Amino acid sequence: MLHGASGLTKGDLRACVERGICKVNFATELRLAYSGGIKDLLAEKPETFDPKELGRAAMARVKEAAMESIRRCGCAGKG
Repeated sequence: MLHGASGLTKGDLRACVERGICKVNFATELRLAYSGGIKDLLAEKPETFDPKELGRAAMARVKEAAMESIRRCGCAGKG
């Protein structure tokens, strides 16, 4: 298990996976994506108050970040 992958280069992360690491934590990156989605929505539409809209914006960014992490690990299409 690789407890924290935040800050690793794509090459270093890929090397860890190639050497057998099969569980990688990306909590910081996903949290930053979540809060970034909310911040971007509020910057674009400061009148937004519906938590469902905030959640949709946040989760869209989390999905993008998760997909990028999957690609960085070289695991796209292997699930």
